[in-house]
Amino acid sequence: MNSLARSSFAALAALVASSLALAQGVAPHGWSSNVVLPQARVFRTVAEAPELSVSRVRADVRIVDGVATTTLDVEVSNPSALPSEAELLLPVPEGAVVTHFDFEGAGSKPSARILPKDEARATYDSIVAQLRDPALLEFAGATLLRSSVFPVPSHGRQTVRVKYEELLATERGRWDYELVRSASLAGNVPWEVSIDVSASSAIADVYSPTHDLELVTREAQHVVLRARTGVVMQPGSLRLSVLAAKGALSTTLFASADPGGKGGWFLLLAGLGVLPPDAKLPLREVTLVLDRSGSMAGEKFDQAKAAARQVLEGLAEGEAISILDYSSDVARFAPTAVLKTADTLPALRAYLDGLRVGGGTNLDGALAAALATPPTPDRLPVVLFLTDGRPTEGETRELEIQRRIEKENLHQRRVFTFGVGNDVNAPLLDSLATDSRARARYVRPSEDVERAVAEVFADLSGPVVTDLEVVARQADGSESTRLVRDLYPQVQPDLFRGDRLLLVGRYLDSAPIRFEIRGKRGGSESTWTLDHDFSRTAARNEFVPRLWAMRRIAALE
Repeated sequence: MNSLARSSFAALAALVASSLALAQGVAPHGWSSNVVLPQARVFRTVAEAPELSVSRVRADVRIVDGVATTTLDVEVSNPSALPSEAELLLPVPEGAVVTHFDFEGAGSKPSARILPKDEARATYDSIVAQLRDPALLEFAGATLLRSSVFPVPSHGRQTVRVKYEELLATERGRWDYELVRSASLAGNVPWEVSIDVSASSAIADVYSPTHDLELVTREAQHVVLRARTGVVMQPGSLRLSVLAAKGALSTTLFASADPGGKGGWFLLLAGLGVLPPDAKLPLREVTLVLDRSGSMAGEKFDQAKAAARQVLEGLAEGEAISILDYSSDVARFAPTAVLKTADTLPALRAYLDGLRVGGGTNLDGALAAALATPPTPDRLPVVLFLTDGRPTEGETRELEIQRRIEKENLHQRRVFTFGVGNDVNAPLLDSLATDSRARARYVRPSEDVERAVAEVFADLSGPVVTDLEVVARQADGSESTRLVRDLYPQVQPDLFRGDRLLLVGRYLDSAPIRFEIRGKRGGSESTWTLDHDFSRTAARNEFVPRLWAMRRIAALE
């Protein structure tokens, strides 16, 4: 947003006028006694008016072939014994069109309109000058929607519904959507967000670089996401990109120029989309490694065993499984992995049911045992490693464990790590996962371990692209090691069904570049390219340098 500009005389006049109006208990310049800014809070324009609050916001977003319809239900509470009134002031994307506005109860005829740019700026300057609240500066320069006045009953609530439509901009084969929200950490308004995306052609990926969204539905031309329930939504505007499917791997790039230099940052996104039903995927060998230390006792371990059973039942006939369990010692179902068959399944189930908790956490010993076992021929070796704590038995030094795993992972097993609770060694689990072309997942105390493992395992139905490598080339096609630097992750993960590649880095020169993505698909070498001209990059997409900084800090820990 642009910084707020005021002339000295105009600001002084507005402040004097607003001070007189507030002192007399009159809303200045035609404002209602309360102005609701859902992204922040309710601002009183009359000192004696009841103090209202935004108690909940529900956002329903539907995107159909690049046209976005956003419906906001804003719930306003009035705890006082006096009825009150309010109006809505809502930052919206430029070019949006209001299609519906309504509220409950009697009042003036419901109406809302998008203010013309000059009027929006004058309106915003006016209310900022009147209220003298720095929280309002965040949305200066935004396109504004202003509603008619609506009632808020005493000791009651009012729900205001506003709906607007917009045509999303298309850039590099994707649609970009933004739901404007406050970046203030002081905001505590609960938001519920659901996003429904459909297209007439295949969708490769729907990705939010700003928020962790839960996948509800994934089909070739239809994706449904929502903000995770039971988790406070991160502050700041929610950004979303819809990437159209083009071939086996679809790519796009976000860039942000450094205002202080000639380079900047980039985010490369590659999505697989939904695989065709006849896609041939390799069989797997899954090694389940379960933490049965004393701290896992109770519901956590019950959920972990239920997750293990779900993995076992989800394996196809002829796929291989190995079960390792550890506390102070390391035990296993069999010396090597066994094929899942009607004959082996009862014994595997009985072994899981008989596991009990107790003892310390010999994380290093469990990892060493999982990686040293010879893999089953013609199977992709995958490890699902679950722990709720830090190593307390055997080797406990993080760097030594990392070095040993790098040296002993001779069979190139992919180690998917699950950290349960708040006392896990996140840098160690991140390193184990990323260095083996896998990924880490963390399960909060309020989350379900079984569900978390099931979500990851559902995606591991054979990798579609493996052994990824990204190379930067100059305009003449020659490989360059100087165009881009500080890439994260440094080792690219395998891409499984419905998966995505996220690569962040710095570019050092504002020049054309070609990214060459190499990998194995179906056992054969494949190459994809993405061309971009960094000389046309502006200082926007502020989430890109933020993501890069987060990845860099994590890599340095």
